[in-house]
Amino acid sequence: MKNGKFIIITSIFGIISIIVLLIGITYAYYNAPINTYTPASYELQTTSELKVTYTADTSGVSCNKCTPGWSDYVKFSVYNPKGTKAAYNVVWANFTNNFTRQSDLTYTLTCTSTSGTCNGISGQLPSTSSSVRNIISNITISPGVKHTYTLTVKYENLSGTNQSADKGKTFSGKISITAANVSY
Repeated sequence: MKNGKFIIITSIFGIISIIVLLIGITYAYYNAPINTYTPASYELQTTSELKVTYTADTSGVSCNKCTPGWSDYVKFSVYNPKGTKAAYNVVWANFTNNFTRQSDLTYTLTCTSTSGTCNGISGQLPSTSSSVRNIISNITISPGVKHTYTLTVKYENLSGTNQSADKGKTFSGKISITAANVSY
């Protein structure tokens, strides 16, 4: 009889332990934070006044041995978390361009703002290598505002035009934000 009681008590204790274990596992499963890897958005640069986030795996565009019709883009945003206005420049950093027909390599910078407006620009890429080149300058951003940019670079495909001078040429440039010297 003692042996039977021991088996019943041990069985009850085992069943209760399994129930508690299942409740704990279920609770942990449904309450565990989910950490997902999102390489499509990362903060790469923070100035003393502004926070810059690139919404791509890179902060720039590049093309090695470009062919006519090639294009690439990078998206980034500039946010002003401070309580005062700030000003910035969007510039090329680590810029290299060895194209011969400079007019065939163009860019377009578009901008949207969470409040008010922000300007974009388009044009031809600079023809010489430089450590820093301005794309757009002296942009004022109010407190709590976010400017979101898309920079698209394109190697124009000009039908009927001999573009062989740029066969195997390369282009690369990273986007950087610098402080602008603006009085309010």
